[in-house]
Amino acid sequence: MFELHRTELDLDLSRFWRGLVAVVLVLVLAVLIARVTGGHDTWSYFLATGFVALIVRSVLRERARVKEIRDFTTRIGLSYLGGSLPKSFPLHKTVSRSAHSIRRAAAGDKLKNEVVFFDCTLGQGKTRFSRTLVGTRGPAGFRTAQYGPDLVTERVGEWFIVYGSRRILEIQEIEALISEL
Repeated sequence: MFELHRTELDLDLSRFWRGLVAVVLVLVLAVLIARVTGGHDTWSYFLATGFVALIVRSVLRERARVKEIRDFTTRIGLSYLGGSLPKSFPLHKTVSRSAHSIRRAAAGDKLKNEVVFFDCTLGQGKTRFSRTLVGTRGPAGFRTAQYGPDLVTERVGEWFIVYGSRRILEIQEIEALISEL
């Protein structure tokens, strides 16, 4: 049902080449900026350009995730909520009650079950991490959650909640969980 995640020993050459090209582009851009401005401190330009590249990469990833979730929710008939949760979802009673920065939330009814999923951030400083929570309330619970590689199932009142230990779930994983209802 779930695919195994790649290990550090697996070599993904396309990702390697994209990263290498990005680093070369940042270096070339830093040198060009230094030449145009007449500056001799190329390393400062390199660091600034690298910092801007990281911000752009983060923004592009965020936009791609939002688009992916919006397309998914439209396809299966859920509503995209953005940064809000339905009042019926008992986040304050879960292990993830200290979640902040709730984003990319979706909710709706799937057959006879109410379904909610969202990404959030937990922890502070160096212990900060992101997590996706998928919850359902109704006659059917998550049957395959126990077979996921690192999925944890929690029951809070009438809700069944599933999440990856310290990670964002892929759309395919969310879809597999919801399709089992």
